[in-house]
Amino acid sequence: MATNQQTPRPVRVPAPVVAAVLLVIAAGLLRSPAVAAAVGGTAGAIAAIIGLILYGGVAYGLWRGWRAAQIFAALGGGVSVLTGLTAGGDGSLLGALAGGAVAVLVLVPESARRWFDR
Repeated sequence: MATNQQTPRPVRVPAPVVAAVLLVIAAGLLRSPAVAAAVGGTAGAIAAIIGLILYGGVAYGLWRGWRAAQIFAALGGGVSVLTGLTAGGDGSLLGALAGGAVAVLVLVPESARRWFDR
């Protein structure tokens, strides 16, 4: 009888996932004030808080090894790359690089793939 032998899930958070979590947190902290300033007023403050909650949720999910957070981080990183390369302005290239790094960090390394493997 053949059994499905899976490698055990790591006990510690892998280094690529830690790096991705830190990039997601940094992006949330840098983008939320920009959103608040762009929208302005109470709506801007609410938009910034919602953005912080979303970024925090993705970072927490990455830390916990949730597959949905991996997918959101990869898709968000891809969108950051596309918008960063097509939109001009300050920080667009840096945002594209950070978004691409998050996508690569959660998808490519074997340790990260094992972390999200359930």
